[in-house]
Amino acid sequence: MKILIVEDDSFYAQYVAELLQDRNVETTQVQSAEEALAADITNYDAAVMDVMLPNDPEVSGSPTRKAGEASIRVWLLPDAYCRKSKI
Repeated sequence: MKILIVEDDSFYAQYVAELLQDRNVETTQVQSAEEALAADITNYDAAVMDVMLPNDPEVSGSPTRKAGEASIRVWLLPDAYCRKSKI
């Protein structure tokens, strides 16, 4: 399985990546919606996205729309997720 992680905070992105990699999931990390679009989200089985990406709202939602068009599962990470987890 391949999952795209879209998270602007490298600490949280690495945390999520390590959790997934421990379960033998291949991950790719990008830090913006623009990078997610450039990575061609259709090459992935799923995406984990930060809901608070610091971009224009129209651009930030584009990877989610593109994933929906390609029937890719998207998990949205609220900002509080990582703070409440075991970090």
